[in-house]
This record gives sequence, C-alpha cells and structure tokens, in this order.
Amino acid sequence: MPTSALDAFLRHQINVERYKNYNVQQSLAVVEQVKTRLFSLLVRTGKEKMSDLTKREFTKLVGDFNKSFVEITGTYEKKQLAEFNKFFKADFAENRYLFGQLNGKQYKGATAESLWAKMMNNPSPGIGVEPKSMFKVFSKSAQGKMVGALKVGYADNLGMADVMKSILGTKDLKYRNGLVNKLEGQLSTTVQTYIQQMTNFLHSNIGGALNKLYQWVAILDSVTTEICRDRDGQTYAYGDGPTPPAHYNCRSFIIPVIGDVVKDMPTLFGWLETQSPVIQNEILGKNLGQALREGKISADDIPKLNQMSPLSLEQFKAKRSQLLA
Repeated sequence: MPTSALDAFLRHQINVERYKNYNVQQSLAVVEQVKTRLFSLLVRTGKEKMSDLTKREFTKLVGDFNKSFVEITGTYEKKQLAEFNKFFKADFAENRYLFGQLNGKQYKGATAESLWAKMMNNPSPGIGVEPKSMFKVFSKSAQGKMVGALKVGYADNLGMADVMKSILGTKDLKYRNGLVNKLEGQLSTTVQTYIQQMTNFLHSNIGGALNKLYQWVAILDSVTTEICRDRDGQTYAYGDGPTPPAHYNCRSFIIPVIGDVVKDMPTLFGWLETQSPVIQNEILGKNLGQALREGKISADDIPKLNQMSPLSLEQFKAKRSQLLA
C-alpha cells in the first residue's frame, strides 16, 4: 500500500502523461499526411508561381485540397475517438480500482458507457468546449490556416516553392517557423487536453460517489501556470469546486481526501526523491533513477512529462500493479 492517495494518484497521472505522449506521436502523422497531400496538389499544377494559375484553376486547387483535408482528418478523428473510448473504459477501471483499494468502498454508480456519453456532451472545465467537438475545432482551424496560406501565396504572386516553404518552414530554424510546426503544436495540445479531461472527469464522478472532499494537485515544475499554482493543495467538496483541466495542456489532477489532507504538496522532483527505486527507474529510466538516488541530479535534470517514454493503452493498463506498490 502507498503511504497516501497522493502517491497512488500521482503515479497514475504520470502514466496518463506517458499515454498522452504515445497518442501525440501517433497523431502527428495526420499533419504530415495533410502536408504531403497539399504539396502533391501544388506540384501537380505544373506551375512555378501561384500567379500562373487562372482563377478557375486556383479555385479547383483549393477545392481539391479541402476535399482531401476532410477525408484525412475525418478518418483520423474516427480512429482517435475509438482509441479514446477504449482509454476511457480502461481508466474507469483504474479509478474504480484505486478508490476501492484506498478507502475500501466499491463504486456502484453510473457505467463507463453512460459516463462517456455525459462527458462528450458537457463543456470541458477551463476551455468550455465539449469533447465531442474538440477535434472538429482543431480541424476547422487547421483547414482555415492551410487555405489561408494558399490564398496569401496567390494574392502575393509567390512561387510554389515559397508557398511550400511558408507551410513547412526553413531548415536553418529547424522548421519551427512553418505552419506545419504550429499545427503539430495545436494538435498536440488538443490530444493532451482531451485525455486530461477524460481522466479528471472519471475521477470526479467516481470520487464524488465515494468521498466528500478532494484536493487539487498541480505538477510543480518550471512550466506550471499561475492558476494551477494557486489551486495546488486547495481542498474542495466534490460537485462544488473546480476540476482540471484549468486550461489547454493542463496537467493538474485531483486526489480524494482519505484521512488527513496533504498540507505541503511536493514538487515533482521532491516527490520522486521519496519513491522506491522501482518507481524511480520506471519514471526516469535506470540511469537517471540511479543518479537521483546518488544525489547527482537536480530538478532541472529530470525530463518534462511530455518527454517521458510513451505508453500505449495496453502498456498503460499493465502498470496497474505499480500504483499501490
């Protein structure tokens, strides 16, 4: 048994973060597909400059791209929602298991299926968008930006190579200045926020049926937002207080108050120092885990959560035995 609910749910949250990393890696392929399709359409025109296209040819180019975009992102959204539905069911089992083991109460409330339907149609805390619409919001934005790049190229009489460069970015800046990089960041944010909404929604509903109070826990590191720092450690009644996510890319989570409240929430680094070698190695890897135990690293040396090794859904489920170890 862990010494506290904090240990169990923080281990769980780190596994969730690693599952996010897996999904981000898988999802970025859709941006690459869109870019490749657009470049193919530009090359197929056989023109060197956008201004060489007639108005009719340009309209057809935009229309062909829009059709391809909808096909590519529609297939991706369907696949990703199926993946998330599987995660939701798996995390439902994880939360039910943790509450059952930590306070000896068995959850007998709404099913995973009914909670999924409820979550999909309720605006997410912190961002105000229903989960069922999150990917559509991204797709509409990405499509608009891609078409906008084409229209700018046409209006400014740019060469096809210059239009491609504005979309891809430049090598000397490691492509950070391109539209593709921005869309990858936007999709990454959508995926991570979606997953965080699912896991916190499950905790709120299962925890609210079994406990009265919960505490907000922020992942304290160099990128923690002010709103999450302010709420860190605060105690609320289930059903009355705010719940994460507090914003896009939020990593905060909640823990039930079982016994005493946690008075001084540790930083991620400080918490890691208190964990067993098995947990340290699992999260940091053997080399960094050993360095942590030998006092050779500081908080700046541990990887950010979005840089930790990814977990597929099956790997995520296989980590349950470590949650209460």
